[in-house]
Amino acid sequence: MYAGRIQGVGPRYCPSVEDKVMRFADKASHQVFLEPESLSTDVIYANGVSTSLPAEVQETFLRAIPGLERARFLRHGYAVEYDFAQPSQLTDTLAVRAVPGLWLAGQINGTSGYEEAAGQGLVAGANAALWALGRGAFTLARDEAYVGVMVDDLIVSNPSEPYRMFTSRAEHRLLLRHDNADERLVPRAAEVGLVGNDALAGLDAKRAAKDAAKAVLSGVRSAEHGHRTLAELLLRPEVTLAELVARHAELAALELEPETAESLEVELKYSGYIERQHENVARMKRQESVEIPQDLDYRALSGLANEAKDKLAKLRPRTLGQAARIAGVRPPDVALLAIHVERRRRERAERG
Repeated sequence: MYAGRIQGVGPRYCPSVEDKVMRFADKASHQVFLEPESLSTDVIYANGVSTSLPAEVQETFLRAIPGLERARFLRHGYAVEYDFAQPSQLTDTLAVRAVPGLWLAGQINGTSGYEEAAGQGLVAGANAALWALGRGAFTLARDEAYVGVMVDDLIVSNPSEPYRMFTSRAEHRLLLRHDNADERLVPRAAEVGLVGNDALAGLDAKRAAKDAAKAVLSGVRSAEHGHRTLAELLLRPEVTLAELVARHAELAALELEPETAESLEVELKYSGYIERQHENVARMKRQESVEIPQDLDYRALSGLANEAKDKLAKLRPRTLGQAARIAGVRPPDVALLAIHVERRRRERAERG
């Protein structure tokens, strides 16, 4: 990279050791983790020194590390520069707009990471199968799954570096918890045949157990706490569900599974914040549901900033919500776009 033979930008969150030397020249040391490859081999992976420097340089600097003076190399580090398709060419099913019947998933969409590739493969694969069956598309919204956040981020952007999925990218991450993943996604998956009856039955059992526990928590009052309900007590940061179960036989009799108890406690303890987030989602969905005609000529629209016209014409967002998330498209541009879209809808309605 520093010799100029590679032009691309490396992944920000797993840089090479030479990249670290250049970017963090003020640091006097750097950690290297020696990781056994498996229980059945003596091969060690040196984590923290990924590199594409010449082989003789790699051997010299690695053997300069105390304890590795006699290390033998089985494979030298190397770099790969790969091309990718601009994901703005894709729909929210990861289908290529210009080529019917073609879906893209993984690094070809400009992403980096195993989970990112797997999530895209699920979306693209499910939609390819649904298309072949003549059925409707399967998409996930930003408030439904991190996969939905990732796909939406990709299709409204032109990434200049490999994309990674982080919780901080999700504005509704309080709803996207690990404890409620089944409640969010099993019903959606069942609609298109991605899960079977066993998953639905398990979800029904979990929901029934939570409902039964909520009824007890709302119905039982604590005399030593001013006759407040157990549900009210659980809102206090110092009170845990495990403590309430230990003190009240009605709760203990339910014999909640650990995962169910965790989900219930999180849901109730943060109920006020969760409700506020649901209100934000509803507000955004009103905007998200407004579809933009795909043949709309953005450059002919009066009032839009030139940068907004260029970005909208290039990325062609499907909804006003997607348009609002494009870098360079300001809130006033979205407001004007909404007016033009409504005017176009009325004109079409009048023409019958």
